[in-house]
Amino acid sequence: MKNTLENKSLFFALHWGQKIMAVTVNENDVRQKVGGTYMDKYHIKSCHLELNSCLKISDEQALEVAKRCYQSEKYLKVEYGKIIASNLHYAKDNDTMGYNAAVNEYLRAEGFAVPYDGKSVLTLINYGWIKLK
Repeated sequence: MKNTLENKSLFFALHWGQKIMAVTVNENDVRQKVGGTYMDKYHIKSCHLELNSCLKISDEQALEVAKRCYQSEKYLKVEYGKIIASNLHYAKDNDTMGYNAAVNEYLRAEGFAVPYDGKSVLTLINYGWIKLK
């Protein structure tokens, strides 16, 4: 995947409706929702998304990620908000793609930076598509 306006637009569209798009107005970044108003060629070229680092994930969000990895709480034993046991042999090697997609979609919806189309978060930062808060 190359650093093109078309690819950047596709990446931005994954975050549609989230108020994470930084639009530069008078040399200041103003946050706007990702959507139709600012999805033209001019704005996409000069905007970036302000996302959270996954290092800032809360305990509750980490539990939600774990639940999505196993698709059901019946494979996790959670006590007092902590995972104390899991069935690590539940998923076959070829069954994990759906879990990764579910986790990425959850993290993206929560405003976290995740890899996109084979490009790392660092590459997306270098492209100028995102900045970490």
